Amino acid sequence: YNGVNNTVIGNYGELDTLHGFIYKDGTYTTLDFPGAIYTQLDWINNSGSIVGRYLDSSGTQHGFIYKDSTYTTLDYPVGLNTEAIWIANNGMIVGDYEDYSLHSGGYFIYEGGTYTPLNVPGAYETYPQWMGSSGVVTGGYDDDGLGPLGNFIYESGKYTTLKDLGIACTPREYATLIPFDSGGVVGWCDGRDYGFIYPGGTYSVLDFPGSFGTTPLAVSNSGAVVGIYVDSSHASHVF
Repeated sequence: YNGVNNTVIGNYGELDTLHGFIYKDGTYTTLDFPGAIYTQLDWINNSGSIVGRYLDSSGTQHGFIYKDSTYTTLDYPVGLNTEAIWIANNGMIVGDYEDYSLHSGGYFIYEGGTYTPLNVPGAYETYPQWMGSSGVVTGGYDDDGLGPLGNFIYESGKYTTLKDLGIACTPREYATLIPFDSGGVVGWCDGRDYGFIYPGGTYSVLDFPGSFGTTPLAVSNSGAVVGIYVDSSHASHVF
């Protein structure tokens, strides 16, 4: 759902296929990539541009963008089975692909007609978790193929890890990071009793006074944070 243009996107099944749809102003409209045997819608931005994936008549998967009533295929140049997952308000797209061996793949950024790998420098694997409407990408990475080792923030072409910020997530301890439009993230580390906020280059702990656990859940465009905390009697409250 996009509240700016009051539009809902989704998918529905029919026999052995999937269709996309738009719901706006009380009207449902089917949205299928022309000639596709399967269409899945994944994300919509404030201008109404939609991204997703489709299967052509041979069963090959492609990513696509639907913008200004026009469909455009997105295929990562050195892979196959591309999917466009998120699109920011500035038009930046994050997607994934498989390599030609079908045994691995990766993620990419598509911006201004150019595909760029989404890889934390030196990492074995990088896996984005979320993208905010301003184009801030968050996720995890590892350097040995054994699972999460750390978390990253990608903003304006720069990667920042939680280790860089001194945030106390231990190795193999995954963090959830939620980006907000004015820059930065809020989040929490699994197994910790507090959250944190990182706006404008400054890291601060989020720990509700007297609580036994604080978890931020969402953040507004202005940086206001909402979440839950647990008091001394183990009751949960919203803040």
